[in-house]
Amino acid sequence: TIILPIDISNIYSEAFKNCRFLKNVVFNGAFYASAFPRVFENCISLEKIDIPGRLYLDKETFKNCKNLQEIHYRRARTRWDSQIKFENCDAKITFNNE
Repeated sequence: TIILPIDISNIYSEAFKNCRFLKNVVFNGAFYASAFPRVFENCISLEKIDIPGRLYLDKETFKNCKNLQEIHYRRARTRWDSQIKFENCDAKITFNNE
């Protein structure tokens, strides 16, 4: 599990690429951040991401995350790059604007 602090503003390209044993990513608090290309690419054990704030997702963010089952946005306004790829990733994406 990786816990990202509330004051994070960018998650740079390939930051967690090939982290084969990463199962959970916790975004600590409501924040605004940008995830650059291929941040979680090939994280084959990643199962769930719960995002409480605003997040800009760039292309190929979740490429080859074969075990990613759910991406859940709580009270989130998320912007998607027009080329975002979920190649080899069948995650269910849910939005909840409570």
